[in-house]
Amino acid sequence: MNRKTLLVLTQVYLPDPASVGQHMADVSESMAQNDWDVIVLTSNRGYDNYRDKYQVFELLNGVQVSRLSLTSFGKSNILIRVISQVAFLLKALLKCFTIKRPDVVLVSTNLVFIIAPLLKFLRNIPYLYWVMDLNPDQAVAAGVLRRNSLSVKLYNFFQSLVLGNADMVVSLDRFMSQRVSKKNNNIQNHVIIPPWPHEDHLIATRKEKNSFRDEHNWGDKRIFMYSGNHSLVHPLNTFLQATKEFEGTNDFLMAFIGGGLGKGMVEKWIMNNPNTPVTSLPYQPLNNLNQSLSTADIHLVSMGDNMIGCVHPCKIYSAMAIGKPILLLGNSDNHIAEILEEYDIGWSVQHGDIETMVKTLGYLRDIDKNILVEKGQNAKKVIQSKFSQKKLLDKFCYLIEGIQ
Repeated sequence: MNRKTLLVLTQVYLPDPASVGQHMADVSESMAQNDWDVIVLTSNRGYDNYRDKYQVFELLNGVQVSRLSLTSFGKSNILIRVISQVAFLLKALLKCFTIKRPDVVLVSTNLVFIIAPLLKFLRNIPYLYWVMDLNPDQAVAAGVLRRNSLSVKLYNFFQSLVLGNADMVVSLDRFMSQRVSKKNNNIQNHVIIPPWPHEDHLIATRKEKNSFRDEHNWGDKRIFMYSGNHSLVHPLNTFLQATKEFEGTNDFLMAFIGGGLGKGMVEKWIMNNPNTPVTSLPYQPLNNLNQSLSTADIHLVSMGDNMIGCVHPCKIYSAMAIGKPILLLGNSDNHIAEILEEYDIGWSVQHGDIETMVKTLGYLRDIDKNILVEKGQNAKKVIQSKFSQKKLLDKFCYLIEGIQ
């Protein structure tokens, strides 16, 4: 029996720490374990930091990874991002006609998705479109692009083409699904699968005490942690502004770990407000993820009010998987707020409501730790029953295998 081939087109892939690349790798490796040949075309430079350079070709956990040069120039502004995506699109397109014909193509949300319907028309190859974030909606909501601009109209045209010809479309939540459906009412198969936590990296492999807290001299402080991409579309201002009321205190700490365009704002805050209980650290390697995430007592999540349905912050699932409660910065009408309310795993504060944030931080700083542990255990049970990596990943791979 001939093995089938999956072609994955993604601008970011492991070992890059960006969440999109990690999820693409999960699917690729699982399909390889299911006796598929998997070919990944990606960039040879880091998504967040283009100075990071990766091998041109490697066999990574059973997946054939080919990395294309001159296809990533960083994320300093929207023009640089577009140039990177166009460069990757063109080089990937050329590469697609030199490799073995795949049985299925997997694409996500950047300009390379244009290749998918082209391959379907020219070579009769079906494809799955994984909507991990929704553009140009995100850029319009952020005020980066005008709704009626030519670039937005062109992007919407191509996206509608991709949606209308996809053999399967996967959105991350019901809000995103509703937005996607409005873009094209001829989608053949449209399902919702939320992004799973990387539980294989969250399980402690050693029985010794977590050393992350000691390494950073955090002592017995109550740790509020924001871990992952510091995106400008999920403002952190209310978190930061509230810490002004705790200047000089030494019993809690707000730790921002990761990178992204919003990282500079956090570090500028620390420089201008050195006595507030705020610290900043870079992305942690996957093999240290359990150590860093489990150090927190409460995990911070921000959901931009105008980004609902455009993006889906997935950091909540990793926090839940290690048994930690959530403090959400955002309104009550989004997928994170629904999870918090349904399963009693945390608290939420509106953007801009600094007074309530101050009160909430003070309350959570002083609350009995057993209450935090109880809510964290609620969160862990929800992951195991509804959002586990195995359940969601198996469902995703089943969809790929069912595409004819």
